Amino acid sequence: MSYLLGIDLGATSVTAAVLRTGGAAEPVRLGGRDGSDVLPAVLVATPGGDLLCGEPARRRAPAEPDRVARGFLDRVGDPTPLSLGGYAYAAEDLCARLVRVLVDEVSTRHGGPPSRIGVTCPVGWGRHKRDLLAAALRRRGLTVSLVTAPQAVALAHRAVVPAGGPLAVVDLGGNGTTATVLAAAAPGVLPDAVGRTLGCRTGGADVDDAVFAFVRSSSPATAAAFDALDPDDPRTVAALTALRDECRAAKQLLSRDTVATVRVEMPGLRTAVRIHRSDLDELTRPLLEPVADLVQDVAAAAPDAEVLLAGGAARMPVVVQAVSAALGRPIAVVADPVADAARGAALAVAPGAGTSWPGVRMAPLTGVPAPREPVDPAGRSPWDRPGPEATERTDRTGRTGTTDRTAPAWPTRGERERTARTEQPAAAATAVALLDPEPPTGPLTVVPAPYGAAPAPHGPRSSGSDSCPRRPPSARSGPPRTPWSPGTPRPPPVAPRSPGSAWWSVPVVSPVPPPSRVRCCSGPRRAPGSVS
Repeated sequence: MSYLLGIDLGATSVTAAVLRTGGAAEPVRLGGRDGSDVLPAVLVATPGGDLLCGEPARRRAPAEPDRVARGFLDRVGDPTPLSLGGYAYAAEDLCARLVRVLVDEVSTRHGGPPSRIGVTCPVGWGRHKRDLLAAALRRRGLTVSLVTAPQAVALAHRAVVPAGGPLAVVDLGGNGTTATVLAAAAPGVLPDAVGRTLGCRTGGADVDDAVFAFVRSSSPATAAAFDALDPDDPRTVAALTALRDECRAAKQLLSRDTVATVRVEMPGLRTAVRIHRSDLDELTRPLLEPVADLVQDVAAAAPDAEVLLAGGAARMPVVVQAVSAALGRPIAVVADPVADAARGAALAVAPGAGTSWPGVRMAPLTGVPAPREPVDPAGRSPWDRPGPEATERTDRTGRTGTTDRTAPAWPTRGERERTARTEQPAAAATAVALLDPEPPTGPLTVVPAPYGAAPAPHGPRSSGSDSCPRRPPSARSGPPRTPWSPGTPRPPPVAPRSPGSAWWSVPVVSPVPPPSRVRCCSGPRRAPGSVS
């Protein structure tokens, strides 16, 4: 049975959802900690160069911190690779590896690969970063459609709440918060972003740091034990990494419970620290001031938009209370702050009207780029193909069997460029469908070219010293210039440009060189009155 797969690729975690014909999108159990729907965005490089992800990577990360990669989604577009255990990896390749493992896991559970795959990307990404991620996924043998995270959240929310007003999606991520205003759209239609996206660096990781500081200062003995730790000891690094995971788990547990226990197992220290929800609220409220200011700015720019909170931190009651108090009005929270983006990614790739997917109406995709190079099922680059091979060809008379040892088995670079210029991109062969085309930039401002920038048609040569056989005087720009002769003063220097004025508003007067250097377009000649 065919199905659609939606993947929310976040900076700290990854979630997935499956959409079947006639049903609703359901989250996928990714085997995370405590059987949750979240897969940590952590990769560990093995000594052989392979990459571990998921729970195996989380368990191995404390023992080998120099081989661990975290937060690589924010590094996409950086030409400097990440070094993991002596191996260099591009950030987009790490993202593609994580998506590939997740797709293989879902395909094994459902008996086959999905019909379509939708992957979310940060709302601030431009065409360059999206192309890098699409190319990395294509090398892994995946054809996906990219949609921004706020659009996916809005699409999943409108499937539950059909009201068609504008939305201000506030995504509380792990490494930052973004606020995006989306235009009104019917259920099943991908909304367009209105204006620019605002953001701040406050995220769920800041709350993890606050919980870690609370555990460290829970008692004088604990604080003294932390101060006595050796930061260069590998056991200390592994213990601190494990403790940070415990603090993150306690924060998530306090979103639905009133008390949590953090186990502390350090060299020379073994204890447990209890933290109540009231303690977490006191730690979190000062961190939410930038988020509250961000939401107020968005509400002022779009007063008729409904504020919608999404992201893992939206599960915390103190976050909802602080944002609502800052706005002075109630706000909405998505049904599942963690998995709704993945659900929206699956809805984004659902077919439109007239198909077997009821209730989903997708607008036609525009601005879909064609693949820049042929797609190899093995995921290899065309530059890694073997050399020329023998191929059969048929001549004009219809005879076969003639071999051509000079024709390569893979199209050359020139052939691919000519094919891209002559052939129209097919929707089925599209490597990545950009569901969020970039807004038009508008026509460029016409700037007058300076004198001599573009040659004019040949004209008759005049007798004046200011004549030029390649550009008649009538085609020149600027005021006419008088010829210079020996004994006359030189022209005045060019006046400096005043701030705010156009450069072409200042008269351009070019100084004339000495008589021996006066040239025309056709070659050197003497100035009038000069002595040879």
